[in-house]
Amino acid sequence: MIGSLFSSLFNIIASILSLLSVVFLAYSLFTVSKQWEKADHKDLFNLLLVSGSFLVIVRIFDFIVKSLSREYEFKPIISLFLVLISILVPLAIYFISKSSGDKIYEQGYFNKIKDTNFLKAEIMAAFGLFLKEIEKISSKVAKDTNTKKRQNKKVKEEQAYKYTEDEGDFKGMLKENRSLLLFIFLNIITCGFYFLYFVHTASRDVNIACAGDGEHTSGLLKFIILTTITFGIYGIYWDYALTNRLAANGPRYGYTIQENGSTFLLWLILGWWICGIGYFVARNITIKNLNKICRGYNQENSRF
Repeated sequence: MIGSLFSSLFNIIASILSLLSVVFLAYSLFTVSKQWEKADHKDLFNLLLVSGSFLVIVRIFDFIVKSLSREYEFKPIISLFLVLISILVPLAIYFISKSSGDKIYEQGYFNKIKDTNFLKAEIMAAFGLFLKEIEKISSKVAKDTNTKKRQNKKVKEEQAYKYTEDEGDFKGMLKENRSLLLFIFLNIITCGFYFLYFVHTASRDVNIACAGDGEHTSGLLKFIILTTITFGIYGIYWDYALTNRLAANGPRYGYTIQENGSTFLLWLILGWWICGIGYFVARNITIKNLNKICRGYNQENSRF
């Protein structure tokens, strides 16, 4: 019984990773094709290598998981096709560039990547181009409301959570005791639906605590729609933008938050390669920093 449960869990993880790896590679190819004449060739080529390597590792993991399970069928033709694309496309681009006289890497570049910090910086530079393209696509799919509507919404939020002198109590206390363990437990018993509740409450609280910073975190409805039509990519961007916003607003409440969106992505993408542990580290970063911002907001307003 327990063995079957773990087998099903690993197969679900493998399926999700397979989908993410294909989407990641597809969007990487799209980014490269669109920006090759505009952006740094090195960063774009590194993006292809990272997305291709991620896909190959996921396909190997998928093969191992499905080989150990009799309930799921492994499709070697599809996997082989995807692996060939992830290998042959970068090779083709490299040799075409070389034959045309374009240098992708400067001399001595491969000696520098032995330095861990340099390697991380190169990977994040590649991700930067990818995220900019995703941000452009998401903004085209759903345009933000105009300035007047945003101002009206801000006024309504301030009125809803302002200090009430008649009753003498502040009505806007935010939740500041979120827990990673509780997050995991509630997602298990609700088959993942608790995550949607987390998105709803996190976006609501951060929009209240960080009001006036010029940013707006999308609510649940927009999250569901854009995540669905972008095959999960917007969900990753939502977390990236949320983590960046929390880090930027830390000093506002006396906190120095070092983990930003890049840290979240590094753990999320690269961390999947260590049995999925990276996802939980990345999620804990969001939960921990969200608690800090909400705690700072509560402490500041409780003085009035």
